[in-house]
Amino acid sequence: MKKLIIILLAIVFLSCNKKEENIIIGGIITGNYKTETIANANIVLMAKLMESSSYSSTFTTLETVYTDEKGEYIINIEAVRATEYKISVFKENYFDKTEIYSPDDISISEENSINIFLNSIAYIKINVNNLLPAIASDYMFFSIFGLTENCYDCCSEEKFEFYGENVSEIIKCKIPGNQDVAIQWNVKSGSDMILYKDTFFVNKFDTTSYNINY
Repeated sequence: MKKLIIILLAIVFLSCNKKEENIIIGGIITGNYKTETIANANIVLMAKLMESSSYSSTFTTLETVYTDEKGEYIINIEAVRATEYKISVFKENYFDKTEIYSPDDISISEENSINIFLNSIAYIKINVNNLLPAIASDYMFFSIFGLTENCYDCCSEEKFEFYGENVSEIIKCKIPGNQDVAIQWNVKSGSDMILYKDTFFVNKFDTTSYNINY
């Protein structure tokens, strides 16, 4: 009986002193090329979980938190077995950001410092006009360079082409704000092809217009 009591007390003692294993992730969410912090950004931690010998091919949400007024956040959850982790950040007027991490990237019971940068959303409006004198064989194309976001209505580096004398069009697309945008266009009228280059600044949360008159 005495031995049994000693064994039970030892089990209780070991249970009470067992190190709790948690996943702790903290950091700061920044914007405007890391010169501003973003308050009230939504951070979602997800994982592909392992159960016994099987594992899930889909992500399960583990925790959702928001940044404070300083743009800082902290996630503290009980450790899980996972084959992959995903952190997504959402904030109105900013591009969503998602980053994937392997289990080796996420330490257990030691805080993981993960800072994430968000691009602000802006728009550009390119006004294209073929001015007089114009002829039917006129040809112009332009491209925008140095783009860092990809979405269904985002600007791309594709070539926009225009033919003929009656050209008056507007191209509008979404782009990261608070940056210089490089634009290049080529104009062919008759036998000559002339190259033009320029840069212009795009304000965040705003629409910036640029005119190509040829």
